[in-house]
Order: sequence, then C-alpha cells, then structure tokens
Amino acid sequence: AIPSDVKEGLDFYISQFEDGQSVSEEEFYIDKELYSQLLAPPEAAPEPAPYERRVATEEELQVVQQLKDWKDATPQGLLKVKKIMEANDGSAEVQESGLTRLGGLLADSKGSGSAVPAGCGLTPAALCP
Repeated sequence: AIPSDVKEGLDFYISQFEDGQSVSEEEFYIDKELYSQLLAPPEAAPEPAPYERRVATEEELQVVQQLKDWKDATPQGLLKVKKIMEANDGSAEVQESGLTRLGGLLADSKGSGSAVPAGCGLTPAALCP
C-alpha cells in the first residue's frame, strides 16, 4: 500500500500536467523529499546465518554405509538405490553418499573408456524421480 502522503504528493505532481506542460519551469514544483525514500539506497540485509547441515540420525548413517558399500550396478540394483534415496530425501548425508556412489558406479562401468552399456540403468530417466 502506498502511504497517503506519498499518494497526495504524486497526485499534486501529476496535476501539474493536466493542461499539458503549461507550467513554467520556475513554477513547476518538484518535491524531492517525496522521492527520497524511493531513491535512497536499500538498507543492508542482515547477514544470513551460515548453513549448518543437520546431524544424521543413526538410521541415516546405516543407510549411508549401505550406499557406500553398494556394488550392484544392474538396472534392478540401481532402482533400489533410487528408492533408498527417495525414501531418505530429507537427509543430506544419504543424498551425498548416493550421488557419490552413483558417480563411482558410472566411472566403473566406463572403466575402459567405452560408452556406458545400453540398459545398464545409469541414465537420468532411470535414476531421477
């Protein structure tokens, strides 16, 4: 909402143009205080608190270890990884471990420099919800 004093000031400013620009430059009134709030530099925003990762629960740490040890790179195995990550979508530790392990599995499957085998399950469509 516009404060009433600003609205009145703007109405007066605009009213000077009702008959075109018939007001001389000397008579034309510019209320610089009216615009001072708009032209003032913005107030500095408070410094945001640094991000702190929530401490993982014991259950989440077990899932993290399960993902770190994951070896099954079959489509069915990767579907299980996807489901584990979806079930723990609120845990940064689990998500980080899952993504890291998926990267490792992808690197392992590309091992010799060849393309990722078709149907291996390491595709965005297969891994992303």
